[in-house]
Amino acid sequence: MNKQLRTKSGKIRNNRKYRRTHQESADNYAYSVTVKDGVPVETIHQPGCERITGHTLEEFNTDSGLWYRIVHEDDRPLVFGMAKLMLADPDNHTLEYRILHKDGSIRWVSNTLAPSPARQNAPLQNNDHSGGTLMFYDGIVTEITRRKTIDEELTRRMEKKTFFRHGGCHANR
Repeated sequence: MNKQLRTKSGKIRNNRKYRRTHQESADNYAYSVTVKDGVPVETIHQPGCERITGHTLEEFNTDSGLWYRIVHEDDRPLVFGMAKLMLADPDNHTLEYRILHKDGSIRWVSNTLAPSPARQNAPLQNNDHSGGTLMFYDGIVTEITRRKTIDEELTRRMEKKTFFRHGGCHANR
């Protein structure tokens, strides 16, 4: 019996260690946004942001405009439109867009926003779409650059294959 308890305890410890290791090495991180009077007023980034953005947790915590500046200029209208959509329609929303990594490279991320009912104040229950005011939402940012690169390469190859299958530049003769 004692041996079984030690074995189960060891498995639990190993499982916790696995989860912690997996979380620390995963290509994603979470953040939470506080909304007051319909306007996001605070964003709390979680550990892991540095792996994806190159910026430390401290940099995000001391510079409230940092996220805005690292979103690729061409993608800003979509990204900030999604934040407005979240406030108007508190449901899960996902968007893929580019950010500028601290090292100067462009990275692709997938950002999923979800209302945070566990942190809602008593009169606010947007998960039932009753018209309450959203107070909090959470996000998960996942680095997807490798996947986007592979997708782009496959698309390029398929276009090239289709081009040659249809006679290439000689098709109009």
